[in-house]
Amino acid sequence: MEKAERTAKLKLAHLHMSKSQFDEAIDYVEGVLDFFPEDREALEILGFCEAMLGNYDSALETLKSIIARYGPSSKVYVYFSLIYTRLGDSVRASRYFRSAGDLSSDMAETWHYMGRAYFEDGDFALAQECFEKALKIDPNMHRTWISLGVIFRRSGDRDGAERCYKKALEIEPKSAEALYDLGNLYRSERQPKQAERFFKKALQIDAMRYDAWNNLGVVLTERGEVNEARLAYVKALKIKPHYAYALYNLACLWAGLKNPRRAVSALRLAIEVDPDRRIKAQNDPDFFDLLEDRLFRDLIFDREIGWSED
Repeated sequence: MEKAERTAKLKLAHLHMSKSQFDEAIDYVEGVLDFFPEDREALEILGFCEAMLGNYDSALETLKSIIARYGPSSKVYVYFSLIYTRLGDSVRASRYFRSAGDLSSDMAETWHYMGRAYFEDGDFALAQECFEKALKIDPNMHRTWISLGVIFRRSGDRDGAERCYKKALEIEPKSAEALYDLGNLYRSERQPKQAERFFKKALQIDAMRYDAWNNLGVVLTERGEVNEARLAYVKALKIKPHYAYALYNLACLWAGLKNPRRAVSALRLAIEVDPDRRIKAQNDPDFFDLLEDRLFRDLIFDREIGWSED
């Protein structure tokens, strides 16, 4: 495996991890570990994802191998603390959290990773508290500003989210993640030009962001630029072939272009990846014009191809 391929796989693993898609993140890091079994970054991602999936024995084994190979780590000790908290062992959890703090004397990094762990666990109030503590210690942690922005957006604080994303960009102007999140914020507010601008900026920095290609396709479709939108979806699918969102959006685009065969083909693939897409398609206005198409009806109502009505 070439260095560039390793970097690309780890980027995608981080991206899936940030979306709580832990199984998919593991698939990418295992591809790296097949060639580089002692890769520290890959092992850290693997250990965290295993912990989030509840595979505690495997997670502990992975994390202990990092300590044995590379020595004490604040990040790994935070993950230990999380695992033992979940296992109900408060004594070990507290000990590892203190050890993490001892290694990171200002505690900013420790609070950041603890916040990420709580966020992935769905405890957003505790996550916000940890992120705010990290930023009080070190206000120049751009990743923490982004994470805090996500918390604010989830709670409906639109202005707070925008402020956090822009603060992250003041610190790190080439943060593809902050640019992507701003694009999503403007897309949700029906500001397609602004959204398009930020998605494109994100992709200039990180062309592997399949989610940015997909969302760029959405805003281009809304603006009637269907050829450019189709290319954006295709680029997303080249990076992540089994990406249900892009497959579904491509099906919608083909339906709008009155091409039922391609629409059905893309939708079938989307449903294979995510069966819930079948129910969504049944009530999606984008497909209403296809209700007279037999193949489309057979697909969305889960009938065998070749079924015919009386």
